[in-house]
Amino acid sequence: MDKFTVYSWSTLKQPITLPKSHSGRSGLEDCFLLDQWIKLWHLRNIQRHGADMQRQNQIRGQQALHSKLRKLHTYRHRVCPADLVVLFHPSADHHLTLHSSLDAIETWIATNKEAIKASASQAQRLGITRNRTLDKYPAFNPILQDNQQASQTADVPVL
Repeated sequence: MDKFTVYSWSTLKQPITLPKSHSGRSGLEDCFLLDQWIKLWHLRNIQRHGADMQRQNQIRGQQALHSKLRKLHTYRHRVCPADLVVLFHPSADHHLTLHSSLDAIETWIATNKEAIKASASQAQRLGITRNRTLDKYPAFNPILQDNQQASQTADVPVL
């Protein structure tokens, strides 16, 4: 037998003593916590990514539809103001809350995708992007009236 094998055998015959960690737990308790953490991570992955291929494909399809919906909602401020109220909910999350079925989302995307892009194109061509409805504008009049001072330094005498 070579020297390494004899040394390895002698260390295996001795009783195992696990060092204390910084928190006072033994290494065995740390191994138990690590094992529990791995089990929890595995359960999370099953829930998030699916246990079998059919569920994984279903989740990927759902994520793809949600991504397409969110992408279409990025056009929200680039469409004509008249189309804004007709085509969009206040936010993509609000839309997903109201219409949670994948069929409804897929139908909405298929029905409105071209209309949204056409409206954004028309708005860009007409130069009316980033327009807001009148109730969203500030309530003050930016044009100075005759009785208003033009600036704070207008009445100050020059030395």
